[in-house]
Amino acid sequence: MNEAPYDEFIPGWDVAEMIRVFPDYIQYNTWCGPCWVDYAKYHYMIAWDQLLVKAFEYAYVEFWEKYRQTEPFYFFRDWKFDEKVAEEYKKWMLENWRRIRKELNEQHKSNPHLQKDFTPEDENYYLGLAEDKIEYCKDLAEWREFEFDGDSRYSDNAKTRIMKKIKNKNFD
Repeated sequence: MNEAPYDEFIPGWDVAEMIRVFPDYIQYNTWCGPCWVDYAKYHYMIAWDQLLVKAFEYAYVEFWEKYRQTEPFYFFRDWKFDEKVAEEYKKWMLENWRRIRKELNEQHKSNPHLQKDFTPEDENYYLGLAEDKIEYCKDLAEWREFEFDGDSRYSDNAKTRIMKKIKNKNFD
């Protein structure tokens, strides 16, 4: 796919939005490089002055060793959440943080104060982060207003642009 016609950083965040508006759906990607990228396709409807969206596809990419990207974790496609992908993501999350801990220990092997094992508490913490991401993905498949609410990354500028494109039938 070529460059998105809307590719902007959200003011006050380190996240950029990339948006395409089609007659049947919105392609809404966000990225925080070099940390992660997510790809979502939303069906939409306008109710009064609200833009409502419901994801039917969602993939998530993380950056890991030497800023290489993971293969996309397709948490759901065609409205179906994939539990196998969720389990793969949890496994990847734990393996990645174990690797990071090992690398940090190696880098700082001359300083015993910086040596730390990957503990069961660490495992629970990172497993919890993975489970939070999985719940977020599941929630995307529910109708919601496309607006910034503290948890979402949707910007008001993006919402205004999308609503205008839909109203004017000026699709990408």
